[in-house]
Amino acid sequence: KTNSNQMCYESAQLAERIYRDAIRAGASKEELEYLKRNWEEKKRHKPNASYYHVSGFEHPELVAFHKRDGRLELDHFTWGLIPHWAKDENQATDLWNKTLNARGESMLEKPSFRDAAMHSRIVIPLDGFFEHHHKN
Repeated sequence: KTNSNQMCYESAQLAERIYRDAIRAGASKEELEYLKRNWEEKKRHKPNASYYHVSGFEHPELVAFHKRDGRLELDHFTWGLIPHWAKDENQATDLWNKTLNARGESMLEKPSFRDAAMHSRIVIPLDGFFEHHHKN
């Protein structure tokens, strides 16, 4: 639950989108087969994970793909970013709750996102992303 000056982020993640985005990213047939097998495996290992209508403020685990050693891989990632320069646990938690969404036009200007955007990108395939604005 959010107060009136916070935004709520919700998303939906379905297998179909993962495959389409992998194809757009240039995945080979072998990588697509790996993603299909791995998606089912990830869901079996996290049977209580919600992939539909989840709030970013709940910091859900979502499936994302990334390149490791030149190969496309699929893993669970927790939504939110803790920059490497966070000084303590309180600052890390505060930043984690403020880094739910990076805007493409400004992420390289923001200290919280800059390093991750330059060196640690992942793709989170989503079928929907909704940003609710609460007004008084």
